[in-house]
Amino acid sequence: MLFFSLRFGKKQRTFLAAICCGAAVFLAGWGLTAFNNRTSQKDEAMPVSAQAKADIGDISVNEGRLAFLQDLGYQTEPEPEEIIEVLIPGAFDTAYENYNALQKQQGYDLEKYKGKKVKRYRYKILNYPGKNVSAEATLLIYKGEVIGGDITIGGEVTQVRELALPDGT
Repeated sequence: MLFFSLRFGKKQRTFLAAICCGAAVFLAGWGLTAFNNRTSQKDEAMPVSAQAKADIGDISVNEGRLAFLQDLGYQTEPEPEEIIEVLIPGAFDTAYENYNALQKQQGYDLEKYKGKKVKRYRYKILNYPGKNVSAEATLLIYKGEVIGGDITIGGEVTQVRELALPDGT
């Protein structure tokens, strides 16, 4: 069993609490404005990039998304728990600004997709470190390209790229 602790000052705790609350508000609002679209997982056929296509395949199909997550070190259920189409709003509120700040840290930027409908795929992660830890991966896909995403651990949104791989590296 592995334990660790972190100490944060009052400013850091306040900042982290604001980020977590903003992400929770964003995701709750996002879920309310989204509508369910489970008709097809193969609508888009544009690859992420030439290198990514060679490495993980076509992200617009389930196998490509699974390969993308596996490339990050995550093993997931073979089918997404949720596939919905969401509208990125034309003007960001505070929650969207906070979520987009998280995306920018990962090398993504949702600003380019304001007013666009994108697909959100949510997968249950099977190999996240720690006992009894529920973790889910969310991918935002637009025209076959990953435009954002996050890992949710027990309800807390964290960064996809900055997380340690399951083997501890």
